[in-house]
Amino acid sequence: WLTIIGRIAYPIFAFMIAEGCRYTKNRLRYLLSVLGVGALCQAVYFVTSGSLYMCIFITFTVSILLIYALDLFKNSVFSQSSIAVKILSGTLFALSVYLAWELNRFVEIDYGFYGCMLPVFACIFNKPKKCDCSYPELLDTHLIRLLSFGFGCFLVAHETNSIQYWSLLSLPLLALYSGKRGKHSFKYFFYIFYPAHLAIIWLVGEFI
Repeated sequence: WLTIIGRIAYPIFAFMIAEGCRYTKNRLRYLLSVLGVGALCQAVYFVTSGSLYMCIFITFTVSILLIYALDLFKNSVFSQSSIAVKILSGTLFALSVYLAWELNRFVEIDYGFYGCMLPVFACIFNKPKKCDCSYPELLDTHLIRLLSFGFGCFLVAHETNSIQYWSLLSLPLLALYSGKRGKHSFKYFFYIFYPAHLAIIWLVGEFI
């Protein structure tokens, strides 16, 4: 049952990575924050077990880069950009997806290629950031995002193992999300929580 809880937690974090990309005021700092924690986790993994398995923060770093490339493409499509710019930005996004696929062929990354894509599914239909264009309001709704995200959860489960289908239980919880930040911010707590809880589990295992 602890493993099942973990399957529910991952999609919630993935959805909030997409929301972070949507609302952050500094995209570079957001990317570097996630990458920095990922690099720290990888160093600890390697020292403690010699493992080169890429942790979830590396997965989310790839996700953020994919979302930025997608947003660049959508900005060009729904603006007055020239055809050449639209084609170039579309090619860049397609190339970024291909590179993510190839990366997962050569390096073992947590949740694999579809894990990297899951936050992207959460923002496919978002209005492009910093876009003053006329974007269909029907697409930029929480219901559409959840349906797209649910499809992404299904793909992740299909490509990993059967217990991952429990991740679909995250959808009713995410349906309650209002799109607004709560009264209390636990932003930096969760950056620390993930590597800290793994370190505690490892220490308990060593003592046992």
